[in-house]
Amino acid sequence: MVVEMMYKPQNGNLKRYMLTILNPSFDGRIHAISMENVSNAAYTNFVDGVGIRYIPRFQKYRGVDISKVIMDISSRRFYIGKVKGEMKSTLENSYRTFSIKKANSIRLIDYNFDEKLIKKYLVT
Repeated sequence: MVVEMMYKPQNGNLKRYMLTILNPSFDGRIHAISMENVSNAAYTNFVDGVGIRYIPRFQKYRGVDISKVIMDISSRRFYIGKVKGEMKSTLENSYRTFSIKKANSIRLIDYNFDEKLIKKYLVT
């Protein structure tokens, strides 16, 4: 899922981040792709490699079709297999971890994925 959040690093100022959440709570940290350093084309290619799907919880209770990146394996395997290899090229070192305790004002974003991804993964 794509979220926007405010976060204050240990040695820095409060900053707004736009993130694709890979794992929301592993070892007390949020594992994510920070979208500010990734081009739209590179992000689309990354998402096309892993897929997207609707989050059923938001469809059922809120009537909203919120989509998220598919991660069917453990966080570590996903990072090693899908993210790490692309970090120095297409994802431009955008993998980040954030302390859950320091995250605030988290807001779910109904991200407008590329039309080809919507047709490929979400339209049945």
